[in-house]
Amino acid sequence: TKEAMRLCARVLACTCVKKDYSCILAVSLLLACIVIVFERGSGGSGTCPDDNDDDADAMQLDSLAATSSAGQAAIATDGQPRFSFGSFQLDVEDERKLKKEIVLLQIQKVEGLVAGFQEMVRRGDRAEDTIEGKAWEALGEVFGRKAGRLRSSWERKGRA
Repeated sequence: TKEAMRLCARVLACTCVKKDYSCILAVSLLLACIVIVFERGSGGSGTCPDDNDDDADAMQLDSLAATSSAGQAAIATDGQPRFSFGSFQLDVEDERKLKKEIVLLQIQKVEGLVAGFQEMVRRGDRAEDTIEGKAWEALGEVFGRKAGRLRSSWERKGRA
């Protein structure tokens, strides 16, 4: 996911004079893959794990937090990976909260990529009233709604 996000950001940052439909299609495919990873990692529904299901919560957080690791992973006495910063090691609850924050940061990056995609579509020389122009704009709106739902859900339940 990290590589897909980097590639997407590089294409969006390109100062090419004209980006044709192949650029829009490539970025839309990357965004679709990125959003799907977050939806699947959050239980497939676009929502964060249920705080009452600790096992599912831990697996989903580990999966999503892996898109951007902070600190170093260490192995605790129970065999589970732990985050550590130098000699400081997080307890289980702090680690869980940190992973949720990492996921929220990644979702914010996805929202930024979606906004860049929408801007690229708006800047294009395709007429807005054509079927092609409307399709690209609608796709940008779909990505925006999906990313917004992910963020809202993680903010509402994930910080509990």
